[in-house]
Amino acid sequence: MDTIPTSPDNPDRDFKNWKKAQDLLLASETRYRRLFEAAHDGILILDAETGQIVDANPFLINLLGFSREQFLGKKIWEIGLFKDIVANKDNFEELQQKESIRYENLPLETADGRNIAVEFVSNVYLVNDKKVIQCNIRDITERKKIEDALNATETRYRRLFETAQDGILILDAETGQIVEVNPFFIAFLGFSREEFLGKKIWEIGLFKDIVANKDNFEELQQKESIRYENLPLETADGRKIAVEFVSNVYLVNDKKVIQCNIRDITERKKLADLVNVSLAEKEILLKEIHHRVKNNLQIISSMLNMQIRKIDDPRTIDTLRDSQNRVQSLALVHEYLYRGKDLAHIDLKNYITALGKGLFQSYEAAKQGVRFDVNIQDIYVDINTSIPLGLISNELITNSLKYAFRDRKDGTLTITAIEDPQALTFMVADNGIGMSPNITLENQTSLGLRLVHSLTGQLNGTVIIDHTEGTKFVLTIPKPDKNKEKV
Repeated sequence: MDTIPTSPDNPDRDFKNWKKAQDLLLASETRYRRLFEAAHDGILILDAETGQIVDANPFLINLLGFSREQFLGKKIWEIGLFKDIVANKDNFEELQQKESIRYENLPLETADGRNIAVEFVSNVYLVNDKKVIQCNIRDITERKKIEDALNATETRYRRLFETAQDGILILDAETGQIVEVNPFFIAFLGFSREEFLGKKIWEIGLFKDIVANKDNFEELQQKESIRYENLPLETADGRKIAVEFVSNVYLVNDKKVIQCNIRDITERKKLADLVNVSLAEKEILLKEIHHRVKNNLQIISSMLNMQIRKIDDPRTIDTLRDSQNRVQSLALVHEYLYRGKDLAHIDLKNYITALGKGLFQSYEAAKQGVRFDVNIQDIYVDINTSIPLGLISNELITNSLKYAFRDRKDGTLTITAIEDPQALTFMVADNGIGMSPNITLENQTSLGLRLVHSLTGQLNGTVIIDHTEGTKFVLTIPKPDKNKEKV
């Protein structure tokens, strides 16, 4: 039992001081116990002289799955768990002699056989003039997993960086200083690593076409990704190579870096140049073919014209002229193909306008006061569509000029085309005397309308004849399914 110190001069004051000291001691002990019991580290308290375990907190018991009794009174080297820290009494001297010891990433096995990694920290201090050793055991299994994952990521990154078959430069995004360069780039250009590291990218003469000065560098800083195609670089031995330069900005430890990938495209460029030359040659050849086909068709047209001049029979002349106009419509397609910028498509408006003007001149319709209107905007058709559509247009325009304005001094022939993603709608309309409602494309014996019916089928299209206010032919031509074409 503690003796209460008293003084004959002031026994009450001595009692109060003693009581206060006791209360402070009790409060300190309470705080310690609460910390000890609630700590989220395992804690062992050892007798510093004997190595005997005098206390173990609940967290350590729960962490390892052993009972408190399996720890208390044992020497620490008698606990198999700690064989990697204190294998025997001699090893224990290190804990006794050093005020603080830390071991990282030590393995422990729990009562249920799980392996966990721990951090072990020991500290020596006095309690009532007696040395104790406090051992804190922290479970770092999750931290170790994260570290292992980070290490694995770093290893993979380094392997990719070292073995990449592109040149790679890593820049400080703020300063433009080169902080890393991969082996491929050094071997590729023939310069040493030291000639890159620590330099600002604009100080490297190689990159004058990309980053000529500090101001140009801002583009790399501000844009997340930049690609430059076909840039020239010169190697250490004077060879000229073409490269593709791609930069990407990203964060590394909250610091922005710029990764520059430089790929040698010299061979690719040579192949592209060869392909371009080959395409140019083929384009010239194709134009020449279209030109020759057009000339041959013109010769046939001229021969038909010569024949017309030698014949007096109006019906025969009319038949030959129809044939001549059909040949002219084909020749016109080839003329527009070789004259145009695109050898695969023709401008429908220009083609139909030229075709119509030729027919008007042939039948002298303009002299009779018939007007020709074309309402087509920015529609281009390929050769597979343009030839049948040209022949259909020829027949329908011819039909109108021959019959719709008979005994009339004026009138209008209108051609309209509308395009949407699914189909091309093509309309030939006149405000002439009109066709008999009994006439259909299916029951016709005339060559012209039979051609319209046949060629529309060739385009997988449909024709509707509108007999109101003259005659209107409405053709709907579906666009080919690109997916089916690919298959």
